[in-house]
Amino acid sequence: MAEAAAKGGTAHILPTFITAPGRDYLLAIAAVRAAIAAGVPGIIGLHLEGPFLSPHRPGIPPPCRDPPPHPRGYRSDLCGRA
Repeated sequence: MAEAAAKGGTAHILPTFITAPGRDYLLAIAAVRAAIAAGVPGIIGLHLEGPFLSPHRPGIPPPCRDPPPHPRGYRSDLCGRA
């Protein structure tokens, strides 16, 4: 993804992970963290969309049937702490 973006002239990207069930977000966080650690150029972070979307105005993503986790549940994953 980063390589294709660079060919088009984009210097930096934030890969986006859309609303998904369970704790699939942890996989996205781990993948981006691994890419940054491996020195993949251009990746400067991660954009997590949802699951904290309004149930009344969720936009285009399909509704997630799981209850949204508490943001604190991701704090250690997002901040790189155990």
